[in-house]
Amino acid sequence: NTVWADHGRDFLLVQTARLGEAGNIIGIARQDYERANGSGGYAFEPLLSWTARDWLSLEISGDAEKEQGESFNYEATVPGLRLRFSPKGQPLVLGMAARYDIAADDEGTDALKLSGLGSYERGGWLFGANLQYEKPQDAEREWGYAAGVKRELRHHLGVGLEVAGTFEDRRGGEAVAGVFWEPMHDLQINAG
Repeated sequence: NTVWADHGRDFLLVQTARLGEAGNIIGIARQDYERANGSGGYAFEPLLSWTARDWLSLEISGDAEKEQGESFNYEATVPGLRLRFSPKGQPLVLGMAARYDIAADDEGTDALKLSGLGSYERGGWLFGANLQYEKPQDAEREWGYAAGVKRELRHHLGVGLEVAGTFEDRRGGEAVAGVFWEPMHDLQINAG
């Protein structure tokens, strides 16, 4: 038994094409907190995912934020899909994801996001990598990456390390250490 979730959200930053059984419905209540320059803010990204086929997942999520001292701001509704190209049950899984951010108001920008997804599982280790393309409406396109490694420590408990960034801004990026815990069947709590 492994701690891996098999719904493509095996990491905090990296997506995979590891999809569950057809008919599975997954709900994810993601919340991020960031503190910079003396003030903090929350980002909320709830997601609902339906595995329509064992090779296709249809998803819808919302993007919202709340900066310290400001009101709640709903930014976008995001329909998307993930496809698995590799045969089911293989340790090397390749696929792709497509999302389209629909801005909630005229101040926001619609954006197309495509990702090449790859993961490899062996001996309690999971490696994942994404090549990302984003094209906001009326703006320049941007290429990015995400990569991570995750290790199962014991049944239902794992740790991981991930990095993400863009190829355009070589000094920017993000690194996250994560803990992945499944306290009961069908409930997973991730923190990074």
